[in-house]
Amino acid sequence: MTKKGTTLIELLIAIIILGIIMTVFSSIYLIGVNSFRNEFVQSQLLSNSQVIVDRINQDVKFAQGIDETFNSYTTSNTLLIIQSPAIDTEHIFIPNGIDRIIYYQDGEELHRVIYANPNSSRYPQNGIDQILTKNLKTLSFGFFPDQANPNKVSTTLTLSKGVGKLYRSVTITAKAKMRNKL
Repeated sequence: MTKKGTTLIELLIAIIILGIIMTVFSSIYLIGVNSFRNEFVQSQLLSNSQVIVDRINQDVKFAQGIDETFNSYTTSNTLLIIQSPAIDTEHIFIPNGIDRIIYYQDGEELHRVIYANPNSSRYPQNGIDQILTKNLKTLSFGFFPDQANPNKVSTTLTLSKGVGKLYRSVTITAKAKMRNKL
């Protein structure tokens, strides 16, 4: 007489084999998800850093000069005070009008503040402290030929962000020449 069905041992072996297969597949899946997440954060950091450096470079290119001091700010390798020609809403230079654009680091934040001429198209942004990123690790400005009388400014910034137990970071450097330097 033959018995049909599975024994308890056969059932346990099938469950163990299924468990091993599920462990392998879930490990492969989690590796893929973590890799995607790491690359996504890296891509975000690179994109954000490029946007920030482009914005700083655009302001430097239109600058008339770099101020040593303005209000409570002092230009240094971590703080930049840009003198920019004031422009009205029709994009015409305002005679003797100057706007100040200030970039500085505060902890892990990069700030941009505009102090604008009352007739300038930038005046609606006057005194507003805008945070450009909250992932700033380092910020430095270089002045060429020197800080007292520069005609070029280099910007180096490093953004960093945690992904799980790891930190991803991106460093980008760019130079810009002042086109409106007096």
